[in-house]
Amino acid sequence: MPITLPHRPLVICAAVIAAVTVSHAGGRSGDHARGSRFAPDLAARVAAAGAGSELIDIIIQTDEASLPTTRVRLSRGGGSVRRDLALVGGLAATVAVSSLEELALGDGVLLISPDRDVAPMMDVAAGASGAAWSRGPSGAAGGPTGHGVGIAVIDSGIFQHEDFAAGAIRARLDFVDPARRGSELTEDPYGHGTHVAGIIAGRPVSSPSVEGGFLGGMAPGAHLVSLRVLNHKGMGKTSDVIAAIEWCIEHGAEYGIRVINLSLGQPVEAPAAVDPLAQAVEKAWRADLVVVASAGNAG
Repeated sequence: MPITLPHRPLVICAAVIAAVTVSHAGGRSGDHARGSRFAPDLAARVAAAGAGSELIDIIIQTDEASLPTTRVRLSRGGGSVRRDLALVGGLAATVAVSSLEELALGDGVLLISPDRDVAPMMDVAAGASGAAWSRGPSGAAGGPTGHGVGIAVIDSGIFQHEDFAAGAIRARLDFVDPARRGSELTEDPYGHGTHVAGIIAGRPVSSPSVEGGFLGGMAPGAHLVSLRVLNHKGMGKTSDVIAAIEWCIEHGAEYGIRVINLSLGQPVEAPAAVDPLAQAVEKAWRADLVVVASAGNAG
């Protein structure tokens, strides 16, 4: 299945892969950095925090030179760093909400965002995409099937279902609980990632209800890489999604990854130029990866 990269970041609304709602991400805005250093959904919490000790998971982005100093200031303020996010020039940390105002005054701080919850977003069926128009009704019809194309599914995992061809899932990583080991119960305890992966690369099978019809994925010849970022309740953290995108950039050639699928999303609370997830998607596109995203399930 030939893939042609566009001249601008690709945001596709198609069932292959319905995904995370992100805007086109350009360079960081100096005007925004000089203004509020809090994402809008965090500013109200900071204003209401007072001297309380409520803890919050955040993503803090700084200029490159200020990152070591920010790390020290986080520690001195009682915060803890959970993960480096070099891809977006930042850190994922846990801090007291009452300490954020002082933290934002540090030199080089560009934006502090909540490490927002992400959840599945999926609303289009494979038939609506018209994949059969190009390849015929089944994977054996002679049209393009995506053979040789690797697709990274950043989701809740992928269960080795009988509808996937043998060897279709080339690798698995778990960003939610890296110590887990695969089994029938833990490959995808939520189920959403398997659902999405089936739409992408499920093998063609005869339809039980339409004579001569076939059910199957958009690209049944493609292979998959499962990157688990959603837990057994279908929830996850932005920082895990960013880490999974970074892994794709670093290991894309090794696994033949040409497409990243993000069938999950978060509220849009900051301009794409500084939003950490949008910035990560921008970096992936600049690394010649096609990032597939939906227009969003909320209209």
